[in-house]
Amino acid sequence: MALDGLRPPSALDPKAGRYKDWLHLNLFHPPSGLVGLVNVAAHGAPGDPRARAVGAALVHVPGHGWAGNLEAISLADASFHERGIGLRAVALALDTTAVLASARLPHDGLELTVTARATAAPLTVPLRLPLGEGWISWSAVSHLAAEGQVTVGDRTIALDGCDAYHDHNWGRWRWGDDIGWRWGCFLAPGGDPSIVIGRTYDRSHRVGHRPVLVVHSGGRRRLFTGSAVRITTAGTLDVRPRRLPGALAALHVDRARPALPAEVHVDVDDARGRLRLRFRTTAAAQMITAEPGERGYGFIHELPGTFEASGAIDGTGFEAEGLGIYEHVD
Repeated sequence: MALDGLRPPSALDPKAGRYKDWLHLNLFHPPSGLVGLVNVAAHGAPGDPRARAVGAALVHVPGHGWAGNLEAISLADASFHERGIGLRAVALALDTTAVLASARLPHDGLELTVTARATAAPLTVPLRLPLGEGWISWSAVSHLAAEGQVTVGDRTIALDGCDAYHDHNWGRWRWGDDIGWRWGCFLAPGGDPSIVIGRTYDRSHRVGHRPVLVVHSGGRRRLFTGSAVRITTAGTLDVRPRRLPGALAALHVDRARPALPAEVHVDVDDARGRLRLRFRTTAAAQMITAEPGERGYGFIHELPGTFEASGAIDGTGFEAEGLGIYEHVD
């Protein structure tokens, strides 16, 4: 089993300027309640001086709140290769069956070193899911066993018993177009079950394309899509989001208090299985991303929290609770 790699465009690709490619790792540490992410991304055609590499390292710990930040540099100044992207303060790379992540952001109260080894086979969604006038595709590993440590402020957390999720997203789209998506990952301790949802939308989230739901339980994995999958939200989260980077946040004062859900509900019921999930959000971070070379912005909201779920796969039932993260993009 080998993990995926970056997919840069060829020199003949007419849409190379809208190339997007990123590697993503989520951390879920039940003993401390820590929920975190490390993300590295390429925005724009390699070789174009306007292209950017963006790295993010953020963790949320109950009682402490958010730590970490974003970093953006020229793609030409980053270590950009098939197996990963390295910036000055944030890096993520793929080994044969492991994801290696590190961050040094002492002024933002965060340092981390993580090795996450896959315990489940990768799943690639071959569809080019519509995203505005472009498209997005992805591959994912629903569970990895993570080790290492995270320092938040003056507290160091050894990642014993830490679960992780990894995905790779790539495509062609423009930040600022009429695009959005909802995505979520929910892991019980030990990763059984692991539940992943995804759906693309217009920017207002009024028009959605076919949703995707992946459930991995008891050694079985099932992919659900279409009208059998229902993703709904309830309430409004009453917290101020951590907004970054600060310079872009200052340009978008009107987005300082976005309407984000207090709860997310996922339901599916068909011949292959059933699921009912309730996720409660506890905090929010807003990452503002800019289109390189032209004016355009996207708003990525990360919401950590806890979930409860019950269901059945191939007649074998399960009940679970654990940590999760939900992403709302517009």
